[in-house]
Amino acid sequence: MNERDEYIAQVTIGEQPENVEILLAEYNPAWPSLYEREAEKLQKALGNKALQIHHVGSTSVPGLCAKPVIDILLLVKDAADEPDYLPEMLGAGYTLRIREPDWFEHRMFKGSDTDINLHVFSEDCDEPARMLAFRDRLRASEEERSLYAGVKRELSKRSWQHVQHYADAKSEVVAEIIARAIERVPDKNLFMMCEVLNKTATALLPDGFAFRYCRRDELEVWKSLHIDEPEQRDAYNRVLLDYYDRVYAKYGDLFFNRCVFVCDKKDIPVATCFIWKAYGKVNTLHWLKVSKQYEGLGIGRALLSRVMATLADAEYPVFLHTHPSSYRAIKLYSDFGFALLTDAQIGFRANDITDALPILKKYMPKHVYSKLVFKKAPQFFWDAAQSSEAEEF
Repeated sequence: MNERDEYIAQVTIGEQPENVEILLAEYNPAWPSLYEREAEKLQKALGNKALQIHHVGSTSVPGLCAKPVIDILLLVKDAADEPDYLPEMLGAGYTLRIREPDWFEHRMFKGSDTDINLHVFSEDCDEPARMLAFRDRLRASEEERSLYAGVKRELSKRSWQHVQHYADAKSEVVAEIIARAIERVPDKNLFMMCEVLNKTATALLPDGFAFRYCRRDELEVWKSLHIDEPEQRDAYNRVLLDYYDRVYAKYGDLFFNRCVFVCDKKDIPVATCFIWKAYGKVNTLHWLKVSKQYEGLGIGRALLSRVMATLADAEYPVFLHTHPSSYRAIKLYSDFGFALLTDAQIGFRANDITDALPILKKYMPKHVYSKLVFKKAPQFFWDAAQSSEAEEF
């Protein structure tokens, strides 16, 4: 048994069918109705614990061939907290078949009378947004539908030991389509301010992880954490090195005394973030990042809790710079008490709040967007940001 098969066996609850045949059907207009029936059933069973329910996968895309299995996306507050929702799910006739604590705390259920794959994720997880972006891209582009359908038809001709092997074989084309979908989020400037930490949003680090500071010989490690795609490596590496040289290097070891890592059991850094006094005057949050394979485990929330807690009340407010493409991080920041600044200009940079709000409204869940708070920047922050043309946060 290879490593992938061992993983499949580890996360699967119950028997895993073997030597499966992939049977694709032409699009069936009845599929949306089957989804709606299950969505109503879920909403009735979970009430307000069902934060979002979506029809995803190929059966959600008109005109696309698919296995006649309805894929459903369910978002709950914390997928790892099974006692909060599992009893209701079991009571409604759903059966837990997959538990993946190391992949976004993903859970997958099967239905009692309709063939479904019900995927459960936490509300602050990144993967659901990728699933929805993939679906929306396929719905909008005939070219993408044709590309994906062609790959599926070709792969369906083969024999597969497990259905997951078929899904894995599609991963490359899926990643390509998602990349084309999400790259369209405009890169606008946004600025946020936290005057008082909302301590109810803080969390502890999950078991198996630990905090420590970046060591002097780990600058390359720090840079690599921020690079998700290999093709970005050279260009983004230069950006990070230039930023380090301009902002941090002149302070000697201070960067290494401030930069916090979250490390796994092997002491390998998987996340980073720190507070930096920009312009020598205002506390700012720098470079919050969790490696993609560790997203959805609560590491980002625990890291932000650790970093923000190092400041005394008198050291607030804390400021940060972000972009609308980081709408999931903006949700996290908002939980901690950050407000979006509404000033048209921050120092020598334009604040694109007017252009960014429609983007956030499109990508954020309604209940998250409605809770965003807006404030004007205080004068002392204005003065600090205008004291230098260098971008120090």
